[in-house]
Amino acid sequence: MIDYFNKQFNSDFTVNLKKSIGKDLSVNVLLGHNYFTLTQSNRFVQGNSFLASDFYDISNVASFLSSETKIRKRTMAFYADVDFSYKRMLYLTLTGRREESSTLPAANNTFFYPSANLGWIFSELNSLKDSKVLSYGKLRTSFAQVGKDAPAYSLTSPFTTTSIKDGFTTGITFPFPGNIGGYQISSATTTLGNPDLKPEVTLSYEAGLDLGFLDDRISLSSTVYYSKSKDVIFPISLPYTTGYAGKLLNAATITNKGVEFTLNTTPVKTSSGLKWDVNFNWSTNRNKVVSLAPGFDRFFIAGFGGGEAEIDAVAGQPYGVIYGNTTPHVDLNDLKSPLLITDDSTDPGYGQPVAFGQGPLMVIGNTNPKWIGSIINNLAYKGFVFGFQIDIRHGGDVYNGTRGALTNKGTAAQTINRGTPVTFPGLLGHLDANGSVVHFDVDGATELPGPGAQNTVQTTYSQYYWQNIWNSFGAGQEMDVEDASFTRIRQVSLSYELPKSVLTKLPFFSGLSITLFANNPKLWTKYDGVDPETSLAGPANAQGLDYFNNPGTKSYGIRLNVGF
Repeated sequence: MIDYFNKQFNSDFTVNLKKSIGKDLSVNVLLGHNYFTLTQSNRFVQGNSFLASDFYDISNVASFLSSETKIRKRTMAFYADVDFSYKRMLYLTLTGRREESSTLPAANNTFFYPSANLGWIFSELNSLKDSKVLSYGKLRTSFAQVGKDAPAYSLTSPFTTTSIKDGFTTGITFPFPGNIGGYQISSATTTLGNPDLKPEVTLSYEAGLDLGFLDDRISLSSTVYYSKSKDVIFPISLPYTTGYAGKLLNAATITNKGVEFTLNTTPVKTSSGLKWDVNFNWSTNRNKVVSLAPGFDRFFIAGFGGGEAEIDAVAGQPYGVIYGNTTPHVDLNDLKSPLLITDDSTDPGYGQPVAFGQGPLMVIGNTNPKWIGSIINNLAYKGFVFGFQIDIRHGGDVYNGTRGALTNKGTAAQTINRGTPVTFPGLLGHLDANGSVVHFDVDGATELPGPGAQNTVQTTYSQYYWQNIWNSFGAGQEMDVEDASFTRIRQVSLSYELPKSVLTKLPFFSGLSITLFANNPKLWTKYDGVDPETSLAGPANAQGLDYFNNPGTKSYGIRLNVGF
């Protein structure tokens, strides 16, 4: 039995003042106050073993477990907005908001975020007003600072009901065996509170150009931006020997910069009602984890942990890189250098790459695409509308853990070549007891520093190779990181709307249309997994993990819209 209660109260009080100064300048001032409260209550009761059949009540169980959580949060803010307009051409907007939050410590619970926006509609110039080509033109620039508070109850480490589990059984829960209570400070799934948290602050700068041509039959919008987030609040993983799983910290400084373009066109527009709209979107973003909290060079975002196919924030790298084990290369820190081929003739992997996973932990992939784009098409004629959307993603990586596990079990398609002769390219050698690259002298026993000669040993794609060397299941993950580029038909639809002349003859109806649609009907990608957009972490702020995930869905249907 689950009882969920959520109550929100939001109060705004505003004063709006308008003033014209001469015939060209006008000022609009808005002053306001906001008060917000959130109250949530969650109650859970689980009963086991009904005592009497057909009597469904919690009192009719042999034992039950219960839990209750409550969340309360309050914020209060004063804000102001001042707009200046000059000759309906030059616009300046200044804003400011001072906010207090109950989720931050009293010494740091206030944050201020101002903004400034300046726009110049140069198409209002007398020399351009009557232009038959340029119908609209605007230059714009802006600056903003935004504050963000912490999740509720991030400052303390509350007591919670204890449960002891090993991951394979239901474990022991308290009260045990029904009358013995047990509590612990926090739990393995939560984080240690931090009474020294500060608000997260993001500074952003933006500039853009908007153009319209031929009575807006063609319009272009372009934007370049840069943002810097400081004191970003993240849960940092801690060694379990501390008694906690993690701790909330002002853990990072992250930057983002990029460019966005939108092109809207109407190639065809006739008096007979035929209209064809084609719109294009393209954007690229580059982010970077500039620095992390003192004592950390990376922290865990999502994944398996322990350096096995994690999505991490790594100082100096883009946010959300894939971090994991690697196979030894001649240069252990350069995955593009030649592979190190086992030169020990007594090793079952002789002539094959050194066993995977013996290399260092490092960044093995970047989940961020180089660019994304889309094409949106709509063709309308006399009530009929045919439309489709194509999405394109170029670049970005995914860890295909599913393929790694299937390879380890010998069921992946790539293992079908077992028994095929092969000479692996690379340099002969192995790792010594200190983890350094060495190779055997001609006597086969003396270790010399560095790699040896080019490999000429012929071996086969054996079961040993696929099961112990070249799979990412339980070892390294480098070889199962794939390019996640794709082109996808996101949606196709065909609809028909009854004309107004027909609707006037139908009582009660103000609108009536029917639509045939298909979502995600087609995908083109070189990715070997179920879907390049899949994410083991679900809606979390982490992408790029595929480990027996459910495949993407296609849907087809008919939609009827009726207006009264």
